[in-house]
Order: sequence, then C-alpha cells, then structure tokens
Amino acid sequence: MTAFILVMLFLLSMISSIITREGLISCNASQTDSWKDEKLAAHALGSIDQTLYTNSLEALVFNYSQGIRLFEVDLLLTSDDVLVCRHSWFSDNDIPRLDLGDPVSIWANLTIHSSAWADNLKFKSDERHMLDKSLSFEAFYSLPRDYTSLSFSDLLAFMQIHQDIYIITDTKYLDDAVYMKQFSKIDQEIRHKSVDPAKIIPQVYSFEMYDRLTGLYDFEDYIFSLVKDNWSNQEILNRIKNINISAVALPHSRLDRELIDDLKNQDIGIYVYTVNLSSQAQELFDAGVTGIYTDTLLPADLLIQGAEQLALR
Repeated sequence: MTAFILVMLFLLSMISSIITREGLISCNASQTDSWKDEKLAAHALGSIDQTLYTNSLEALVFNYSQGIRLFEVDLLLTSDDVLVCRHSWFSDNDIPRLDLGDPVSIWANLTIHSSAWADNLKFKSDERHMLDKSLSFEAFYSLPRDYTSLSFSDLLAFMQIHQDIYIITDTKYLDDAVYMKQFSKIDQEIRHKSVDPAKIIPQVYSFEMYDRLTGLYDFEDYIFSLVKDNWSNQEILNRIKNINISAVALPHSRLDRELIDDLKNQDIGIYVYTVNLSSQAQELFDAGVTGIYTDTLLPADLLIQGAEQLALR
C-alpha cells in the first residue's frame, strides 16, 4: 500500500506542477519565505469535490495546485501506533454513515474491509461507542472511500517533492500521554524523511502542552489554539508574551478589536477558523487578522473578492 501511495504521490504531484507551470490556475502558487506570509490555511488539507475533512491525497494535490501552501492536517494514531491523516475514526464526511438499526450487516456487505473492521471493533451493542474505536493501520487503508488515505509519512513524502509546503498539526487530544506519543511519531518521521522541522508548526491547546513539547523538540514556531480554553484575553496575553508562540488560532466568536490590537502589538499572528466566505475573509483581513483556516477558499477567491471591492470604490 505504501508503494502505491508513493506512486500516486509522484504522478499527482507531477500533474499539480504542470498545472501551476502552465498557469491554468487563477492565482499562481505563492513564493513566500515563511508560513506567516500565507493568508489561507487549508483545513483538513482542504476540500475536494465539495467534500470536507477528507485529509486525502487528492485534496492535498488539488489545493496545492490552486496555490495553497499552508495546510492544517488532522492526525490520529492507529491502534498499532501509526500516525495517519484523519479527522476522527468515523465522522469524516466522505465515509459512509451507518444505519444504527443494524450496523453489523451493513458493514459486512462492504467486503473490501469487513474482516478488518470486525477484527478491530469486536462489534458490540453500543454502536456509537463501537464506532469511536481506532483502527489498525491495515484497516485504515482498507476503508472504502472515494479518496486516497494518507499516513503522516505519506504527507512528508509529498513535502519532500514540494518543499514550499508548511503543515499545521491538529493532534486533537489534551491527554498528555496521547499527544506526547503523537509528537514522538512526528519527530521520528520528519527525521527519517529529512524534512525541515521548520516546515511543521505544532498547534497546541494548553500552555502545559506547549511546555511539554518545547522541553523535548526543536520546532521553530507554535500556534496556540483557543478552541479548548476558557482563558480571558489578559490571561492569554500575559502567558504568551514571554514564550515562543508565533500565532493564535481562534473561532470568529472569540475575536474582538482589543485582542487583535494587543496580539499585533506583540507581533503575534492571528488565525481565525473556519471561514468559507471570501467576503468574510476580506473583512477579517481588513480588521488586521493574519490568516484564516478554510475548507473551501482558494487564493483566486481572494483576488476576485479584492477586485470586486475595488470596483465598488
């Protein structure tokens, strides 16, 4: 399976390079020296065919070909401790949903992976709990879907070919035992693939998580996500001013003028999630926001929005 992924990576990356070279996209790939110059971060590697959260090879290649260079990726550990690109073990939008009336018979008909699922999930009466269990690496790759699943190693292989990509991690967990194992795998893989650690931007969800990671690893930049905290603006500002937090990520509802000004005064970037309207994105940029996490927006959408604004002046 890994050999197949590598072949697909090569062929699709060649296609994306040709598309970019021939100017078949409305906005050329940005040639920036830092992820901090990027206004768009493709959420879960971006959408593909109007499908979200796929974290797939096709989403990566398509959004790269359209000029995206900053990607946020969901990372989970399989039951046998392989780091893979996946939002959750069941709720990915491109995965078929179960009719909770009879999950065993429905999944048994999906012969491509029924034995792998049966081995991993040991079907129980509580269907929803059952579906929250992690899969083995083999079962992960055997899931029936329209897109190509990626391990973190596969993602790094793409980065070896396209060295202008930056990755923001979304490791999901606050449990230190889980996220420390995840980042141990991240560190091992980037060393094995000889990928520049500066291309990986860990997203942390607590100051404790930041302290644990910086005590062991040499990542250059960190993003502090406010999604899982209940800190006041002042508490956040007091904590981040003396540590290596390059940016904060927060929902639109958490944003206010005072926070924008205070963060900018400390030279800290501000990323808002998840924004899928070009008009809203432009309003945020005009307000001083550095960038956005987006499922669907592309650089060309920002050019169109900017042109429309100029036409109205």
